[in-house]
Amino acid sequence: MKANKPSVQLIVLLVSILYFYLLVKIILFKFGSPDPSFLLGQLRRLAENPGRLLRGLELGNLVPGYTIRQNIDHLSNGTDKLNFFGNIALFVPAGILIRIGLGRRLLLAVLISFAVSLGLEISQLVLMIGTFDVDDLILNTSGGLIGYLLIRMAEALDAPFHRKAKEEKQASSAPRLL
Repeated sequence: MKANKPSVQLIVLLVSILYFYLLVKIILFKFGSPDPSFLLGQLRRLAENPGRLLRGLELGNLVPGYTIRQNIDHLSNGTDKLNFFGNIALFVPAGILIRIGLGRRLLLAVLISFAVSLGLEISQLVLMIGTFDVDDLILNTSGGLIGYLLIRMAEALDAPFHRKAKEEKQASSAPRLL
């Protein structure tokens, strides 16, 4: 029995909302609960002293590959391993959901993964609850790309089975000549 498209889209939408919520909770709040009064205080302090934004950028990483090289050089360190592989793994579901939910092309999956990652990195900077790291953008976007490619490979592997089932169904429903 084939699921109808609206129910699949609804499931993908609900899973996407849950995924995005978890992504924000993990990246911005490190599994903790967001405290609205704290966040508003952070925004107020930034409004009172916009120079904090530049200092935040200086504390972060704007050199592509710098953090990635550090992580790769120290993969035996649990923190570096988690940073490297975690940033990729967190966005693999994004690529899968983009392909399944939107049925879009590779370039759009990469652009959406990049945009979500950029939004989260900017949020860390503006709310002063983390550091802006250009390598996180690279790793997160790579994770979205990997997720997209995984689902495309699964579709390609599944295509011959769907084609055969369709042919068998057509053959069984064709009128028989005596």
